[in-house]
Amino acid sequence: MTVKVPTVIHIGGSSGGESNDDIDDDANDDESSHSSTLSSLSDFVSLPRPFHSQQRYSGFSVVAWDKKTLVSNMILEGLDYLQQDTANVVALYESPSSASRTARFFNHQVYRICDYPPDTPLARTVLGPCRYALVHGTAFPMYLQHGRPPAGLLEHWRDVLPSVFVEPKFVSEIDVNARVYAYAPCESIPTHINDPFMHFHLSGLDSLHLLTKRTPRLLATVERPCIVKVTHALSNDKGTFVIKSTLDEEKFAQYLVDSGQSSYIVTEYFQAELAVSGHFFIHPNGSVIWLGSNEICQGETSILTLSSQDYLRDLQLLFCRDVVHYCRSLGYWGNVGMDVLFKKNTQGYLTHVYPRVTATLPAVMMLQWLGMEYCLYKHGKDSVRYEGTASELLEQVSRHNAKAKNSKVVLFSFVELKSGFTKMTIGVYGKSLDLCQRILDRFCWSAIASTEEEETAVSS
Repeated sequence: MTVKVPTVIHIGGSSGGESNDDIDDDANDDESSHSSTLSSLSDFVSLPRPFHSQQRYSGFSVVAWDKKTLVSNMILEGLDYLQQDTANVVALYESPSSASRTARFFNHQVYRICDYPPDTPLARTVLGPCRYALVHGTAFPMYLQHGRPPAGLLEHWRDVLPSVFVEPKFVSEIDVNARVYAYAPCESIPTHINDPFMHFHLSGLDSLHLLTKRTPRLLATVERPCIVKVTHALSNDKGTFVIKSTLDEEKFAQYLVDSGQSSYIVTEYFQAELAVSGHFFIHPNGSVIWLGSNEICQGETSILTLSSQDYLRDLQLLFCRDVVHYCRSLGYWGNVGMDVLFKKNTQGYLTHVYPRVTATLPAVMMLQWLGMEYCLYKHGKDSVRYEGTASELLEQVSRHNAKAKNSKVVLFSFVELKSGFTKMTIGVYGKSLDLCQRILDRFCWSAIASTEEEETAVSS
């Protein structure tokens, strides 16, 4: 999908080793600089909203996030509502694997997911779960395989959000009797807060056509052009193929052999004008806390716009209602994310449901804390790199934030490699997308996928 930078909506690689000191925070950030080539949100502003009030549907209420209650506190409130024991609860944000036998949480017999080719160990154990520590809270501990985030990350969050960030308690082991709030069901975990079989079902693309009619048409066989997807991939970059030729079909067939997957769906192919992700929390009583939205771009970058949050929420509420009703019918409650693709007439299609915290959620919550208009969030697990050490990265970010008036750089996770690079998840917040992009380009270095030799972290 081709994307362009959105204009302001009033409705609610150069090397990373280069110095960032010469970026003028106030230069070239006038309104004309917003019309370059990154989204299509502006095309939708004049169109009618398909859903104006949740009151049209009984039993479905949506409230805005209060900017205070964090993920663990939401879970604790749900457990209290259900009158369940809260004494031994742990959050597990590390993804299981069915492709890597060295993974700490290996799903071999049940809850088999498609993560082929497998993420590198550092992406799975550090870059992914560490970013959720920012929004986890203190109601109960969260598991990190290495016991704590990399040195300097918690201090960085305190500098960025001195009156908001609270450090969670971390554990490196999960007690056998613990009740686990899991990113995805794990066969080695005895007790999940949500039933793991139901959780696994909701994670599959084969559940979409059971929960809503507003989803791409399901095909019985391959009809070119079409899209084929394995049912239980935890990320969109695994097991998704656009089929337009015999060669495309052969590549997908080979992927099924290599990955050991056999379950997939075939849907119609269509051109989307706008792709949006919504993030919300389902309370056991059925109420919904709307946490925010972002635009999905090509590659590993998301665009977040503060003034478009209400509009994007309204675009997605019909889909949210369908997801909530189906989740409640199965007994699921907790964090949910979803992807919705729109045509220019605001006709939308639900393409993914994620019954878990989502990769972009920390950046969405940070947008509301900082109150800046835009964010460019880059969250690739293996290709987002800074050319330098972690301490150099932290120093450069701190130097920028100390002098910048119209922007803020936030590191959500990072890990330093012995190869001299630092992998990271990064968000640049500012008053214009052009400014955010120029700053982001200074920190990010486009590199090839990492090798096993590179994949060695420097000890903290």
